[in-house]
Formats: sequence, structure tokens, C-alpha cells
Amino acid sequence: MNKNLLYLCFRYILLVMTVTVGHQVVAQQNLFNIPSATITPSKGFFYQHQLNVYRLDSYASKHHFVYGLGKNWEVGLNVVNIGITPNNRGTWFPINTTKREEPFSPLVMLTAQKQIDFGEHWQLNIGTQVGTNLLRGDLGDRRFTSFNYTLLSYKTHKHWHFMAGPYVSDEEFMGKGSNVGVIAGFEIPVHPRWLIMGDFISGNTKNSVSVLGFTYNVTPHFQVCLGGLLPNPNSKENYGIVAEINLFNF
Repeated sequence: MNKNLLYLCFRYILLVMTVTVGHQVVAQQNLFNIPSATITPSKGFFYQHQLNVYRLDSYASKHHFVYGLGKNWEVGLNVVNIGITPNNRGTWFPINTTKREEPFSPLVMLTAQKQIDFGEHWQLNIGTQVGTNLLRGDLGDRRFTSFNYTLLSYKTHKHWHFMAGPYVSDEEFMGKGSNVGVIAGFEIPVHPRWLIMGDFISGNTKNSVSVLGFTYNVTPHFQVCLGGLLPNPNSKENYGIVAEINLFNF
């Protein structure tokens, strides 16, 4: 099955899910690959660990830590693009500071997000992630990088949550290709403990992918998520499985 067919299947599933019945469950501050447009409560914490599995000898890891400042502000720290290659004789944790086809790795990013409410159902979120690659390797450079976005979101009475908006980034964060585009995502409760979740990043870079999966609320403060990673047409990413754990409101 080629990428174009799988991409169309993902869009079809997204359309079908808009007519399913949902119930209230706990939302989270980050989807698989994009912010969820849900702000961390004042003095609250949110932590997410993500592991992407491409093959038995190829993985990638991300860490997101967020703190709620109040008044619809949150700040945080991300460590992303952590490659893991157990069978690589050179190193288990490769460093990329020279190959422009792929994002620099690993990256340490400071984050900030502000939400503006427009009534009960509509919100506008403006956010940024800025940082650098702290490890330069033997011949690499240390470069400033950023990912900047705006999300318009809508929450229904049944607690379905949809969001979309533009982003602007660079090759250090996204990899070679289009670094201006659209991000979108959704959360649809289907059970008091279960919700269906997906997100999308447009473009043809390494980070231009869709993920469709689910979240299970183990406790009011702990979630596990699992999804399938689908590269966009002409993306340089591989197919994979995405696993996450979320800790929040502690």
C-alpha cells in the first residue's frame, strides 16, 4: 500500500469520526506531534514522553515538560529528535548537525503558549518553541532553531476538540523541504476512559506526518497513548508506531 492511499485513508477515517458519539474524558496538553490548544492549569505540571518505533533497530524519543503560569499562559522545556539505534556500532544515540535533509538532533527547546478565549467553544492559541542543538558532534555547528504556530480550536458540547492553524519553522527543526504550512488535530471522546486522537503536519520534510491513534485514561493524572505514524506524500519520514505516556495536574 503506497503513501498516497494510506494518506487518503487517514483523511477518510477523520471524516467518519466526526459522526461518532463521544463522552467526556480528560484532555491533554499535547497531542502526538502538535500542541493540543489546551493550556496547563495555573501551578500545574504536564509531562509527556514519546517513543517512535520505526524498526527493531531504529527509534526516536521526545520529552515535553510544561508548567502553567495562570491567566492562560504556560511555559516549558522540550528535548526532541533523540535518535536511538541499538545495532549501530558507532553510537546508540546519533547526533546530526550537518545533514540538512534531516532535522538537527537532539534539540533542546524552550516553549511558551498563550490562549485567548472567544466564548465557551472557541479558543485561539499562539505559541513558540525556540532552542538549539547542545551537542555539536565532531564537525557540526550549533544553530538556533524555532517552531512558531497559531491554532484556532473549537470544543463542542460533547467535548469533541478540533484545532488547526499555520506554522513557520526552519530546516534545523523540520529538515530540508517546506518549513511553512498547516498543523491540525482532534480529540474525540468515545468512553469515559477512552478517546480517539490524531494530528497532522503539512509539508514534505522529515516531520511532515500524520498520526492516528487513541488515548486511555489510566487515572485522572496518568494517560497512555498509542498511534500509527503515516508519512505525508513526499515526506522523508518512515512508517512507524508512536507510544506515549502523559503525567499531568500533579
